[in-house]
Amino acid sequence: MAAWRLQTLRRAAAWTRQVDGLGWVLSPAQTKQVAFHWAAADFSTKYSGERVGGVDACARRWSTTGGESGASGASNSSRPKTCKCGRARPSFGFAGDAAPSCCSRCKTQDMVRLRGPVCSCGKAFPTFGMPGDARASCCAQCKTADMVDIKHRKCTCGKTQPSFGMPGDARPTCCAKCKAAGMVVIGKRACKCGKTWAAFGLPGDARASCCAACKTAYMMDIVSPKCSVCGKHAVFPDAFGKPRQLCAVHSAEVGAHLLSSPRYSRVSNDCLDALEEEVGHEFPFRYRLDKTTGTWSGKEFSGLISGRALQPDAYHPENREIVEFLGNYYHGFPPDHPQHRSFVCVGGRPAMELYQETMARLDLFSAVGLRVSYVWEHEFTEWQKAAAGSAAPPISSILHAHILATPR
Repeated sequence: MAAWRLQTLRRAAAWTRQVDGLGWVLSPAQTKQVAFHWAAADFSTKYSGERVGGVDACARRWSTTGGESGASGASNSSRPKTCKCGRARPSFGFAGDAAPSCCSRCKTQDMVRLRGPVCSCGKAFPTFGMPGDARASCCAQCKTADMVDIKHRKCTCGKTQPSFGMPGDARPTCCAKCKAAGMVVIGKRACKCGKTWAAFGLPGDARASCCAACKTAYMMDIVSPKCSVCGKHAVFPDAFGKPRQLCAVHSAEVGAHLLSSPRYSRVSNDCLDALEEEVGHEFPFRYRLDKTTGTWSGKEFSGLISGRALQPDAYHPENREIVEFLGNYYHGFPPDHPQHRSFVCVGGRPAMELYQETMARLDLFSAVGLRVSYVWEHEFTEWQKAAAGSAAPPISSILHAHILATPR
């Protein structure tokens, strides 16, 4: 049956062009229905006679007012009619009407919803009901204080919609944070492993079937938007500002995005620019952004630590001085910050752990006689806000001198 319908739909697309060429006064929806019947007559024996005769018989069943007519000329009420605009099925009409006559775009202020589940006010679909109700009964305007959103059910925590449940459950009951051991993702888009949503599938698949952990070698991401130029992940806007249309490189080519250095960020560049302006000298070894052309230049110095490929963000060889810009997502937070123990950094690692690794890394520079200073990202962000005002503190006020924890 599915194969028959697929073939019928394919033929309907071709028949639609022939219906349009006849000059009949039909709405777009009526044209689509006529074409579908003609395609059925062309593919099967639903309408008897030769191919042309079957088409003619089908055409005689239609009138310019819409609907399919039988041999007696009576309208077939089982087939939904089209709104007068011809763009959608009608759902609205006047109170007491036997059938709807207008869609949501064409309805007047006096009309109410007549099709589908409707709130008692007749203006909107119901989404709220009493706890435990199987079906919603009121819209957001008519709900009482003790009603809850039934159509968009939430987790027991009340913060987000659930995605997890026990195997065999008809509906999910918990979100990712509240799920219990043994729960799996429930839904049509769930991966077969039950741990997350599927995003990968074979080329040509209509729906993703595997997550990143379960995908095979021939699978590709068929869910995420792709760059219209190269096919990579589209994360950045195009020239018209439409989001998620191009990759970083091609978005930068149309002027909608500014590329960063592979090992650097714009915020760290702004920090070192401000520091150089205050101290009165430049750091010969650092990445530098030309804000006029949007291009990067320079390099970082390697070889300060024997046997380690450590490169500081900025290095001045004559002064034996280095400066590090510590982004919080990669280096954590200092002990006096409230997120020192709670923040989750890159790779799901706790901020406290990355902070300790960062300080141990700075100890290696101090141990070879280098003067080490660093700036925290969260402090520089606050400094930028203050610098936008009239009384800006010096950037040296947030420049920390690193003290070797254990002399070597």
